[in-house]
Amino acid sequence: MGDNVDNIPGVPGVGPKTAAEMLKRFGSVDELLARLDEVKQPKLRASLQASVADVRRNLNLVRLQDTLPCDFSPERLMDQPVDAGTLAGLFRQWGFKSLLEDLERANALRQTMLI
Repeated sequence: MGDNVDNIPGVPGVGPKTAAEMLKRFGSVDELLARLDEVKQPKLRASLQASVADVRRNLNLVRLQDTLPCDFSPERLMDQPVDAGTLAGLFRQWGFKSLLEDLERANALRQTMLI
């Protein structure tokens, strides 16, 4: 059925209901494409046959890449001390004025508490 948000065109005539029915019947898009002759509606079958290359391309576009290396370290997700100077520089660079003001206020408060 495609994906409008990601600008991925669908098969003409296939909406959410039709797509769900076909996936329920065939189990997967690959199985559907392998058994197109079992699609009873001639117009739908013709539309699917004309769109096989597009459907295969779309599957590759939306498939999650699960073979990429991933160095996961839970320790890196823990709260870390903030490098206020680096953060302030980034906020200036990106034009985050209100965040920069909040950071400066927090730094001033922290300094006051230390005194």
